[in-house]
Amino acid sequence: MIELSNKEFYVINVSKMNVTLTDLNLTIPAHSCVNLLSKHYYYTLDQLLKSAMSGSLFKKRNKIWLRNGELKKYIESIKLDEKTILKKPTKSNNILETNAYSELDDFDSDDEYVNELLEEG
Repeated sequence: MIELSNKEFYVINVSKMNVTLTDLNLTIPAHSCVNLLSKHYYYTLDQLLKSAMSGSLFKKRNKIWLRNGELKKYIESIKLDEKTILKKPTKSNNILETNAYSELDDFDSDDEYVNELLEEG
């Protein structure tokens, strides 16, 4: 059984995609956290518990986490491993080759090239 405080029922979406909870008619954006018992939502505790036991919260349990209490304590408990290497974006080392076409050397501008094509055709 899930133990809950009176005003907090946090759902954390840990996936890269939005998660839709069909029985609650709610979509939780990717990598976000929502308190479903806040004043912005109109869910009862019974609705949330039923969904957590056998509804969409239960079915999507691999994509979302349910949390109770202060999230600050939970987030502070997650530490980055010192051996983890974060990849920084780098500039491309590929050098693009530019080709010179002898056909285009005869023209001073694109307008002259277009005019000549129109005269031929």
